[in-house]
Amino acid sequence: MSVFVIGSQLLIFEILYRRYGMSKNWLLLRLVSVCLVMCVPLFATALSSVQQYNCSVLLGGLCYIAIIDYKMQRIPNTFLLFLLINRIVLCLQDTSVIQYSVVSAIVWLAGLGLLHKLLKNGFGAGDVKLMSVIGGYIGLWHSTVVLLLSCACICIIGTIRFLIKRDHLNVSLPMAPFVCLSFGVVFSHSLIFLGGFTL
Repeated sequence: MSVFVIGSQLLIFEILYRRYGMSKNWLLLRLVSVCLVMCVPLFATALSSVQQYNCSVLLGGLCYIAIIDYKMQRIPNTFLLFLLINRIVLCLQDTSVIQYSVVSAIVWLAGLGLLHKLLKNGFGAGDVKLMSVIGGYIGLWHSTVVLLLSCACICIIGTIRFLIKRDHLNVSLPMAPFVCLSFGVVFSHSLIFLGGFTL
């Protein structure tokens, strides 16, 4: 996929981002995320053009979702819906991954949805939908690693915060920034050490 297609996706993310009234906030982080997304085709040469496009859109969407979740403590459904529609369109072009994507998304939605209902201060509804969308993109195995890394990072940051600031144990942390970071780690590890990434 060309850089222009990826750039148009980032433009859509920017429009959605401005919808939430945060156009002047975090400009440097947004510019860094745009540069990262635009560099995916350069560094991920082992991937097909469709996989590069998938990864760029997912990474761009996760960066914007992470910023909004950090600032507002919520994950907007418009971003998740855009990512979901994008994945459905790409699955219709490559029918071999439809079953793989649907099963992963349903497993995450059912499993984490149950945890959301059982644990009142655990996963938020936005976190459940976010992991379901990620599962639809990268499959059950990679999304499990992303979730475990995210939870480990949250535990470490929460413990440090508790020790330094003496915060209460029931302070909530946004999950999307940690999911974005964990996805970047899993994606980089797969490209460097495994030579590819299934999207």
